[in-house]
Amino acid sequence: MAQTIQYAEFLSNGYLTIPKGIVNRLHLKQGAKFKIIGDEGIIVLRQIEDDWDDFDRILSDIRKGNKRFSEDEILTDVTSAVEEVRAERDAKIANSL
Repeated sequence: MAQTIQYAEFLSNGYLTIPKGIVNRLHLKQGAKFKIIGDEGIIVLRQIEDDWDDFDRILSDIRKGNKRFSEDEILTDVTSAVEEVRAERDAKIANSL
């Protein structure tokens, strides 16, 4: 899946709207639930549908060595971690058939 960087504005009522292009590409539906992690200016949202351990592994990949990452490095690391988790999930599904 191609990455697209889009922007959102945090509103005074505490709302943050996910851009329509991302909503459509991820097939998000009203009422979808997310785990949200915020740390040092970075917010990561993960739709709740998979095992929490997968999400924790993605975060540990981002934070390894407590190194400060640039936006491009974070995007690359998150993308790689997501691809790894998806491949493992797909393999589990294929093995269970």
